[in-house]
Amino acid sequence: MRAAICVVVSALALGSLSPLAALAGDTTRSAVSALSLVLREVRFEGTPLAEAVDRLQTLSNANIHVNWKALEAVNITRDTPVSVRARNTTLRKTMSLML
Repeated sequence: MRAAICVVVSALALGSLSPLAALAGDTTRSAVSALSLVLREVRFEGTPLAEAVDRLQTLSNANIHVNWKALEAVNITRDTPVSVRARNTTLRKTMSLML
């Protein structure tokens, strides 16, 4: 256990892993990697939110889970139109712009 902690601390010190990825394992590393993926161009003009999310999944090959109940609680539905134009932005930034 102590050796594993030393490896994580060393990786963090060298900057090879983010703290979140180092502590949570492969699944989090995959998510962090997917969110850091740079998308060449994204263009949504009045696109339903569910369709926009599907397109982002296709473009990034990321598994994106949407909590539709939470969004519906604030009057955002699958059909809510999304308008975003972005170039050379990360998946994280693109999703932030969408929401």
